[in-house]
Amino acid sequence: MDEFLRDIHTLLFKEWILIQSIEGCDIKEESKKVILTTPYCHAEVVFNDHNLIELSVTNLVTDKIDFYLHFQMHTMSHAISLYEEMLQCVKQLINEPPVRVLLTCTSGLTTGMFAAQLNEATTLLSKNYEFDAIAYHELYDIAKNYDVILVAPQVSSKKTKLETCFKKKTVLTIPSTIFAKYDAGALLEFLDEHLSSRRHPTTARLPVISRPVPHQTKILTIATVRTSHRTRMIYRVFDQNNKTLLDNEVVKFDFQINDLFDILDTVLLFHPDIPIIGISLPGIIRDGYMDFCDQKINVLGPLNKRYPNKRFYLFNDVNTLVSGYYISQNKYQTISFLYQPSMGSPCGIGSVFKGQLIEGAHKIAGEAKYLPFNKEQFQKTPEEQLKFLAYQAAAVISIYDPEILIVSCKYTNKHELRELLKKYFPEEYLPNIHFIEHFKEYGLLGALILSIQEENRG
Repeated sequence: MDEFLRDIHTLLFKEWILIQSIEGCDIKEESKKVILTTPYCHAEVVFNDHNLIELSVTNLVTDKIDFYLHFQMHTMSHAISLYEEMLQCVKQLINEPPVRVLLTCTSGLTTGMFAAQLNEATTLLSKNYEFDAIAYHELYDIAKNYDVILVAPQVSSKKTKLETCFKKKTVLTIPSTIFAKYDAGALLEFLDEHLSSRRHPTTARLPVISRPVPHQTKILTIATVRTSHRTRMIYRVFDQNNKTLLDNEVVKFDFQINDLFDILDTVLLFHPDIPIIGISLPGIIRDGYMDFCDQKINVLGPLNKRYPNKRFYLFNDVNTLVSGYYISQNKYQTISFLYQPSMGSPCGIGSVFKGQLIEGAHKIAGEAKYLPFNKEQFQKTPEEQLKFLAYQAAAVISIYDPEILIVSCKYTNKHELRELLKKYFPEEYLPNIHFIEHFKEYGLLGALILSIQEENRG
C-alpha cells in the first residue's frame, strides 16, 4: 500500500471509531488520540506519524495494562479486527469487576455452605464480591481465576504454602469466631478491612551479558511468554555493542502470526537496516514450524514471504531461557533450566552442556511430556506437584549432571525440591538449585546469542 492510501485508511479508521456507540462507554477525540472511558478502564487509540497506531487498555481497578499492541495501517479490515479485540477487554470493564473470593477447607462442604450464605449477604448489602468454595486438594487447579483465597481454620496450616504459590493474590485465614458462627456480615467486614492494603511487588535485578557475544549488525529479538490469561510478546533491538536501541512489549489474549507482522512492521519502520531477527516461541520448533498445543503452525514461511531480505531464526522458549542464563554469568558451564508454566503441566526443559545447547536430532530434547510416567497420578496439590517436578529434575540430573539447576515453578521452593531429590541421589551428586520468578530478560538474551550462533554457522 502506498503512503497516500495508507493516510486515507488511517483517517477513515479514526472517523469510524468516533461514530461507534458502546453502551456504558464514553468515546471522544483528543488531539491525536481517541479515548474510550468507562468507570473502570481507560483505553486509547493513538495515531502516530507514519500511520502507526497504538491500542491500549488500562484497568483502573488494578492500575495495570490489560491490553497493548501497535501496528502500521495496512487494511481497514486488519485495523478493525485489532480494535474489536481491544473492545473485548473494554467491555469487561464497563461494570465494576467483582472481587472473586474462593473459600477452601478439607472437603469443601462446610465452606460451600458458608459461600452460599455470603453470596446472599453480598446481594442484600450491595457488596461487590463473588464467593465460591472448593476442597483444598482441588484448589490449585482453579485458584488462578480468583482474587482472594480464604482458608478455613481447619486447613490454616496451608496458608503459608498458598502464599508461596500465589504471590499476587491475597490469602487470608478465616477467623475461628467468624467461621464457627457462619457470620457472613463479619466476614464481609473482615474482607473490606484487609483488601484496603495490597502488597506491592518487588523489582527484580536485571541480568546482564557476562560472556562475549560479538556481532557486527543490529539484531531484533522477540520473546513470547504465555500465561493463563494473556500472551506477552516482548521485543528488543540490540546494536553491535549489545546496547538496547528499542524495548517494548505487546499484551494480547492469544498469539497469532499477524502479531509478529505488526511488531516487525513497526520496528523496521525505525530500524530498516536490521538484518537478523531471533524469535522465541513455545513448543517444538522444527523446520520453521511451531508444534504447540496439538497445532502445527508454519511460522517461518509467512515471515520469509513478507520480509524476503531478512534472516529469521526460531527457537524454543526454554532453550532461549537457558542460553540467556548461560551468557549472563561466568561460573557454570553445564546448566539445566526447568520451566513449569502451570499446575499439572509437564516442564519445558532446556540444557547447556559444556557451553553447548542440547536440542537433539528432532529438536525434542527437554520435552518432558514424552517421559513415560502417568501424569494423571499426580493430584493437583503442591505436594503432588513437588513429586512431579522432582521426577523431571531427576531425569535431567541423571542424564546431564548439571552444575546448577534453574527452576521456574511457583508451587514449591529449592529447599523442598532438594530434600526430595536426596531420596534419589547422594547429596554430593546434586547440583546447585536456584529458583527464579522473573525470566523474560533471559529469553531476550538467549534469542540474541542463539541468533548470532546460527548466523556464524552460515
